[in-house]
Amino acid sequence: MSTLGQLQVVRAIGVAIVLEGSMHPTMELLLRHAIQYFGLKSSPMLAEPRNLDSIPRFLSDLPKLDPDEQLAVMCVHLLTQMLDGAMDDPELELWQRIAIAIERSTGMDEQALKGVAFAFRFRHLISAEVLEEALEGDTHKQLSCTESSWFGLTELLMKG
Repeated sequence: MSTLGQLQVVRAIGVAIVLEGSMHPTMELLLRHAIQYFGLKSSPMLAEPRNLDSIPRFLSDLPKLDPDEQLAVMCVHLLTQMLDGAMDDPELELWQRIAIAIERSTGMDEQALKGVAFAFRFRHLISAEVLEEALEGDTHKQLSCTESSWFGLTELLMKG
């Protein structure tokens, strides 16, 4: 992964923490792990104020990544957001801004994004494939793993 891709992964976590308004222990652990995994602990990027949790920087650098790196960053961002088991309006608004930043004409499927958090809250298996499926935005597409069948039911459950 490129240096910018690594920074964007860490930013994806930092931005999600800022939007949450508090750092859940799992979010803190994920942030520390990403910094350690990429060997960024002594990086000057970490010392720069508002570098890791800047939504404008996160959004402006996202289009500079190749599509595979963009997907990895968005999966990490979604993973971080789902750790609290909810997906609120500021988080959903950021997803629409992400879609604009990467020039995605269809936007993001809010029901799929909410569904990931909902499923996590109710202890469903969340795999990388499930995260990617939520980001693709086709909630009616049949996945091969049976644990993700909640995508089709989430819309009904959330309305009730």
